[in-house]
Amino acid sequence: MSGNTVSDFDQVSLQKKPFTFMLHNRGTKHESVELCGSFDGWKQKHAMRFDPFTKQWFLTLHLKSGSSYLYKY
Repeated sequence: MSGNTVSDFDQVSLQKKPFTFMLHNRGTKHESVELCGSFDGWKQKHAMRFDPFTKQWFLTLHLKSGSSYLYKY
């Protein structure tokens, strides 16, 4: 038996990679921005954070690597 045993939990987490969504805040300023998408069945609105230095809204989610998703801000 090999010494590199990986649990089912760890196997799932290894398949996910961080992905950062970014939205430029040009023109009219927004007070808040939320992201929703097919990555969770459109069930949850994820609040994005604003970076005043880059003037961008951003959010990092861990998503399954190699998959395609639809999303809206």
